[in-house]
Amino acid sequence: MIVYKGLTKDLTAVCGKGIKKYEPGEIYEEEQSKTRRTGHHCAEYILDCMNWYKLDGENRFFTVEASGSIDEEESCSMVVCTKMKLLEELTVKEIAGAAMLYMIRHPLRDWKRHCGNVVAAEGRAEVTAGLSIAIARGPAPK
Repeated sequence: MIVYKGLTKDLTAVCGKGIKKYEPGEIYEEEQSKTRRTGHHCAEYILDCMNWYKLDGENRFFTVEASGSIDEEESCSMVVCTKMKLLEELTVKEIAGAAMLYMIRHPLRDWKRHCGNVVAAEGRAEVTAGLSIAIARGPAPK
């Protein structure tokens, strides 16, 4: 399953066991996957990563291959897996493209988000500064 993960600039993430360092191309394994408790946490919808790692130039975002035992959370696109591999780092343009692809592939899921300088909204989406993403959808998006 291809999903997304946000990390700090030095490729670390805070997890239940402390701080974990990741490297692209490496395979990481956990014994169990339980949402919000254990396993490798990622998201089907790239914009959900912004809840934990802001798009501010200090964090990095990757496509990830999630495998093994996979748990999903009902209230968001969070995925927890026992096996994970960072595939490639995404640019801001690729993050926006991944978000729009999610919206197309899952038209009935909630896609609206407002996480700091990242906005996905119906009708009108506006951001004001620097590193940001604005996605508007609807009959006459602005």
